[in-house]
Amino acid sequence: MTSTEIILPNWLRKIGMWFTGGTFYYAFVWAYDYLFFTFILWKFGLIWGSAIIIATSFLLDLATMKFYDYLKKDWLAIETIKQAGLDQKNWFGKLVNWLLNKKGKFFVFVLLSIKFNPFLVTAYMRKGANTYDGLTSRDWFIFLASTIFANMYWILIVFGGLSIFTHVFQSIANYIYG
Repeated sequence: MTSTEIILPNWLRKIGMWFTGGTFYYAFVWAYDYLFFTFILWKFGLIWGSAIIIATSFLLDLATMKFYDYLKKDWLAIETIKQAGLDQKNWFGKLVNWLLNKKGKFFVFVLLSIKFNPFLVTAYMRKGANTYDGLTSRDWFIFLASTIFANMYWILIVFGGLSIFTHVFQSIANYIYG
């Protein structure tokens, strides 16, 4: 160790890893969700656009899952959140367990799939914490179901928004230019 090397406490290194991993991951997800997703639906329409989006989502989320398992690091704090959710001593754990027991795993799956992408849904819902050992058949089911459900949900919403925007824009253009 050199005299200029700084040793950081473990908790500070974790926060730095979460910040760095989260920043890059969410920047990528933002670009995919708001630029690529919308452009593909606009350019290729509902049928072909949906096929391209679902295939791309599957490949990107699977690659992210493989990368996540390969690194064996909790770079998005998913495993930490899972551990907190399994611990019934804190408010978050009590809330997660209440949701799971009161509403069921399907309800949690639907909420997570609407809010997050299939990689995050699968990583959170797979059994155990800090186990980076690939996908079981149960995990594959969650991953595929989330890929289809989440993408179809957002495809319909974004395509609906694009359709409304196009109709309004054309109506205004027709009014102005006759």
